[in-house]
Amino acid sequence: MSEFKDSQNGSILDPDGEALSRLIAVIDRLRGPEGCAFDRSQTLQTLLEDLREEFYELADAISTENLAEASGEISDLLTVLLFMRQLIWEKNGLLASDLLNRSAEKMIRRHPHVFQEPDPHKKIQEIW
Repeated sequence: MSEFKDSQNGSILDPDGEALSRLIAVIDRLRGPEGCAFDRSQTLQTLLEDLREEFYELADAISTENLAEASGEISDLLTVLLFMRQLIWEKNGLLASDLLNRSAEKMIRRHPHVFQEPDPHKKIQEIW
């Protein structure tokens, strides 16, 4: 977990949470009434095209072991995914925390050997 103590007042800083909140706020502004007409016109279908493109760019960066390029492509993928989350949020209130909690719960459920007492009769492949 990326938490750090502020040396001046001892409070917990969460740079990952702050960065995620900042990106969500940027996307929200872009989609807002005073935002960008292009971004307001996006649909899940148009973003799906962007998602595919960014995925293939990430795959290329990984296949050439270009970590700097891969980092940029992961950032682009995350942006597209959060744009998609924004469109769904506008329709039914899906929060980023809902997605993150769902992902954490799935990872915990799929790794009982790490997070709880393992069932000796279940193989890891069966859990996945």
